[in-house]
Amino acid sequence: MNAYAVDGATGLPKVFTDPPGWNARDSTWVASVSDTVDPRLDWTVGRDFVPYKDWGLHQSDWIRTPAYGGRYSPKKNAQENASGSQSQVDGTRRS
Repeated sequence: MNAYAVDGATGLPKVFTDPPGWNARDSTWVASVSDTVDPRLDWTVGRDFVPYKDWGLHQSDWIRTPAYGGRYSPKKNAQENASGSQSQVDGTRRS
């Protein structure tokens, strides 16, 4: 997540504009108007108070154990709610 932090003045990644401090941020990335992040961040991970695909706002209680698995949800393989695919999956094999 820290790799998505950008410098507010230039829009460049902080890894280039602030080499010693770019990775010093804590692990709490919630949406705020003062956050300066690469817009691709929210296409990559779900974070609290930011829309998560078509499931609504991401909520902290969606994470079973944040201390173990982190505060964020992956988006790459998550299905959209409207697709209905989560209700189509079962453990049987069809021929």
